[in-house]
Formats: sequence, structure tokens, C-alpha cells
Amino acid sequence: MATLEKIRSKSVFLFTIIILALLAFILGDALTSGRSFFGPGDTIAKVGGEKIKYQDYSARYTQNSEQAQQSQRRSDPDELAQSTLQQLVFETLLNREIDNLGITVTDKEITAAMTGDNPHPAVAQFIYTVAQQLGLPEGSNGRTIIDVMNNPARYNFPPEVGEQIKQMWKAQEDQLETQIKQAAFGSLVSGLFTSNDIDAQAMYDNNMTQSQVAYVSTPFSAIADDQVEYSDVDLKNKWAETKSDYFLPEETRTVDYIVVNIQPSVNDLNEAEVEVDNTVAALATTDGLEALAAKPRFTTENIVTPVARLKNNADLRTLPDSALAKGRVHKFPKRQNTFTIAKVLDVTAQIDSINISMLGTPSRAAADSLLALINGGRSFASLVEENQGMGVDSVWQTLVGAPAEMKTLLEAANVGVPFIYSDSLRGEGAVIYNINRRHAPVNVAEVAVIKYVVDPSAQTISDIKTGLNSFLASNSKADLFSQNADSLYRLQHAEVTPSSAHIGNVADSRQAVKWTMDAKAGQVSKIFENQDHYLVVALKNIYEGEYRPANAPEIQDALRARVIADKKAAKLSEQYPAGKYNDLQGYAQAMNTTVQADSAVVFTSPRLGALGFGEYAVQGKIAAAPQGKIVGPVQANNSIVYFMVNGSKKEGRPFDARQDGMSFMQSFGISDYYNMLVGDEKVKNNSLEFVQEAR
Repeated sequence: MATLEKIRSKSVFLFTIIILALLAFILGDALTSGRSFFGPGDTIAKVGGEKIKYQDYSARYTQNSEQAQQSQRRSDPDELAQSTLQQLVFETLLNREIDNLGITVTDKEITAAMTGDNPHPAVAQFIYTVAQQLGLPEGSNGRTIIDVMNNPARYNFPPEVGEQIKQMWKAQEDQLETQIKQAAFGSLVSGLFTSNDIDAQAMYDNNMTQSQVAYVSTPFSAIADDQVEYSDVDLKNKWAETKSDYFLPEETRTVDYIVVNIQPSVNDLNEAEVEVDNTVAALATTDGLEALAAKPRFTTENIVTPVARLKNNADLRTLPDSALAKGRVHKFPKRQNTFTIAKVLDVTAQIDSINISMLGTPSRAAADSLLALINGGRSFASLVEENQGMGVDSVWQTLVGAPAEMKTLLEAANVGVPFIYSDSLRGEGAVIYNINRRHAPVNVAEVAVIKYVVDPSAQTISDIKTGLNSFLASNSKADLFSQNADSLYRLQHAEVTPSSAHIGNVADSRQAVKWTMDAKAGQVSKIFENQDHYLVVALKNIYEGEYRPANAPEIQDALRARVIADKKAAKLSEQYPAGKYNDLQGYAQAMNTTVQADSAVVFTSPRLGALGFGEYAVQGKIAAAPQGKIVGPVQANNSIVYFMVNGSKKEGRPFDARQDGMSFMQSFGISDYYNMLVGDEKVKNNSLEFVQEAR
């Protein structure tokens, strides 16, 4: 009883301990999963009030990854992750608009598109694929697939095949419904913005009107930089004027970083070369590849090819003729960290290739019948044509590397005498062969390509990391890191957002992106370890507003250059004011330059005479200027300009309302649906919360 009383008296204390333990467990689990307890939960992204769930993203990522593998496309996992998320954001916004517009698809439309005589193109491909997989007859349609689905036994399929087709059919219906809705939305949107005759005419005029323009200019460099005064207020005003250039769609952070490659040291390479040289000597004094028996670091690939084609092999193209004898060994110059050795195992005279006709038959009896026809005068080509898919006529076939039995057979057969080949061990079928031509024997080499890839030793890896740790110990703040990194490493710069797949172009650096978005300005990261490099990041600046601020270091030079250009343009305009001279020659003499006479200017051309590229302000003034009148001063990119339009003419084809209207839509029509749907809404990318910390 005394014990029970003690427990009751301490009940509040015990209850508190239990609650704390539970909280510790929950928080610990949340932290180890890479997300805080009060984080985004299962929402990987949010836009316009719409949430994208992690499980939906995960399923789509798996699907996209499998498709990339099937198409043999190389895809960076981090880049694929971000493109998958952007895909889901687009679809979420698109579906919201579709719902708001009340776009629906009826069962009748789905049925017609799936089973009608003219199925939807995506459905037609689906039907063809399923029919091929099931071995259904050519011409199978949607109704055939439904019949197989509902009555698999009729087609000699087990019940589970019908269930699998049902699942595939349902998935195809869902996908089709989405495609029809999206197509309807696209038609509605594109119909909202179309060109008219005025647009088409303007497009034609802009592209085909060639103005004859004479101009004179004086560069900003005529005024020295130290003659221009400006203040921080000028920089801020210029930023306010041009701040749209510095828009930030999401929080942005600037970093300095270093990448230290984990590669063999000079000592590692020297030791490897000694082993390679010893192996070369052993290969030269032993038969075959016996010298490699106890050397797993060496990899071997046997190449059998005519000597004349050795040049086509990337490893053997520089093999000297003096090495082309049985037993010869040749060591190639080292490429990066790889040593390559070639040993010629044999050089023999062989028939390189033959021209052959072949016709497959289901049985020996069928082959005998067809052979009798050939011997009776029927051409091989006509029989191949009658039995499409069962044979080929007059094709060149290489014998190098062919199975020994077949090679011996085809080498020994008489040219122009058809014969039957059958093998009871390989089934009842038989093949009729006819050797049409046979090349003369050529020298064929069998060469072993032996490679040794030098990896960094444990000592080298330890030395690299020790040196990096030593540097970080005395440069643990971002400013010191940036000041001193270039003395030992190559300092690089990058901008990072929650949507960044990498730090700069560093592969597999998503964990470093997560660190960057969680860190405080001035911090230096731990060492992020990869298979072939170490990465360290220093966080310099954090920009959370809608625009990059005027005091951002990376835009200070740009703002300063713009302000100085404006100041110089103003000084030059005061020095050579409008109306001071009656002709361009007067301005040219005052500026100590010459008039550029009658340059052909097209409004849409990226270049304007000797002024260069991107002179849009001047081109706009030219397009609107009257003929025969001096216009200026106009501030160009690097000078002030005075010009006169002396005439204009249309060049090229005549106006075509349809063609020029299409050209207008290509230039100004709606093509970027993603940004159109996002609009001014911010995309909240929570994907970093799901990145696992390195352990």
C-alpha cells in the first residue's frame, strides 16, 4: 500500500514524463524523416490554394523514371524530380481551370473514342499494343479488346488476363478523359486570342519594310567615367525604374562553393603504371591471358574483327601494324585515369562476309517442296515475296564472330547451290539457304582489350579530406571562405531556390540545396560527400522579397553601368542638342566622325548597321519617324544617335493575310501555358522538406 501511495503522489510527475517521451518520439520521427513536425505534412507543393500530395508526386516520379529507362534516356534524378513536380503543378492549375469552366466529357464521348470506328489516336495506339501483346489478329479494335476482357476463355486466356486488361482499360479511359478536357481547354484559350487583318498587315510590314537610314553617332566612351558623378539615390532610382528585370519568382539565395574531385594522386598513378608495365611483360611471355588470372583489377573484352576494320574500334584505332601478330602486346598512352593494353590472340585468314538468301519453313517436308520449286526454275526472290516475314533475299551477312557450326556450314557451301539446314534439337522447322556470293578470305584479328582504371587510394582520399577539413577549420565563415578558397581550390558561384535541382551544375547535390535554404547568411556547410567529389557551400545572401534588392552585390555593377550610361547620354545630348545643326553632316563634324549613309534597316532585324545588336530603342524610333527629318538625340546601348529616314520599300513576297497572320500568332500567340496558368500566384515548393539528410 505504501508503494501505491507513492505512485499516486507522483502521478502528475509521471504523466509529464510520459508526455515528454511521446513528444520526443514524434519529433524524433519527424526529424529523421527530413521534415519538421509542424512542416508541410504530406504536401510537397502548393499553388493558388491547391495542394499536391507527396504520394501523387512519388507515383508520377516512378512513372517518369520508368519511361526514361524504357526510352534509354539518361536522366538526372534531381532534375527529374523537379520536372515531375512542375508537371504536377501545371496539371493541378489546368484541372482547376477546366473545372471552373465546366468542361466535362460524357460517357458517350468516351465510348466512341474507345470503341468507335475512328478511335482517339492515343486509344488506337493502346489497342494496337494490347493486340500485339496478346497475339490478337490484325485489325482488332476496341470492341475486340472488350470481348477479350469479358470473355478471356473464348480466346484461350486465363481469367487473370481479363482482370489485367480491365485495369489497363480503366486507366486508358481516365487518361483519355483528361486528354479530351485539356484539348477542349486549349481550343477555348487559343480561340480567345487570334490575329486579324490589321495584325497580319503589321507583321508583314515589320518583316518586309526596309528603311533607308543615314545616321551619325558618338559613343559614351567620349566621356571618361571619372567625369560622371552619381549617388546611391541614382542607383536606387534606376533599380525602381528597371526592377522588373530583377523579379524573383521564389526565395533566392546566393552561394559560393567549391568542388574537390576525388581522383588518384600522382603516386597512385605511378604505382598503377608499375603494375601495368609488369603485366605487359607477363602477357608478352605467357600464352593467351594467363598473366591476368590473379589480377581482378584488369578487365578484358575480346574483339574479333577484320584487320582492315580495326580503325573503327575506339580502343584499337591507334594499334600499330607492327603489333598485328599473334602474341604481340601493345600498351597505349594513358587516357585520364585509364591504362589500356592490347594483346593479339590470333590473326587468321577468314571469309569476311557472304551474300545470302534465306527462307524459313515450318517443317522439313515444306522445305523439300520449296527447294524442288527453286530447282525447277522458281526464283528465290519470288518465294521470299510470297512468304513475307519468313525470309530475305540477297543480303550481306558477316561471318566474323558467327557461331562455329553455322560459320563452317556457310563457308563450305557451294555458291549458287541452294540447300536445306535443319536441326532436330532446335525444333521441327527448316531453313533453305543459297549462297549468292562469297568474299575472298581476309585477315581477321582476335584482340584482347585489357583495361586498368586507377582509383584513388585510401591514403589519397584521406589526404584530400584532411586538407579540406584543415581549410574549413580556419575559414568557417562565408566571407573568409570566399576570400581564401581560390588560393587552394576553384571558387564558384550559384543562385539557389527551393526548386533548384543542384548547386550550380554539381550532380547529386540536392542535400546541399536543402542546407542552403535552411542556413543563415554567413554560414559554411559541412562537407557533402559524393562518390567522386566533395562539395562545400558558403551562404552569402538571402533574398525573400518579390524583387532582388538594389543593394544586391550581383546587380550593383549592372545598375552602376546603366546609371553611368544615362549620365553620359545626358551630357552628350547637352553637348549636341537637337536642332543645333541643319543636317547630319553638321553633327558628324561636331562629333569628329562620319555619317553612316543609307543603311538598310528592318524593324524585326536583331542588328542595326554598325551600331550592333539589340538597338531596340533606335529601331522603334526609326519605325515611327517621318521621312526627310533629323531625329535625335536617341540614347542607344553605347552611344547617342541622330538619324534620318530617306525612304522605304517592301522587299520579298507580297502580303498574304493567312501566312502573315500565322506568323503573328507564332510570335505573339499563347505558347507558354505553364506561366499563363501560374500568373501572379506563387508556387510553394516544399520538396526540400522531403530530402533525407545524409547519415
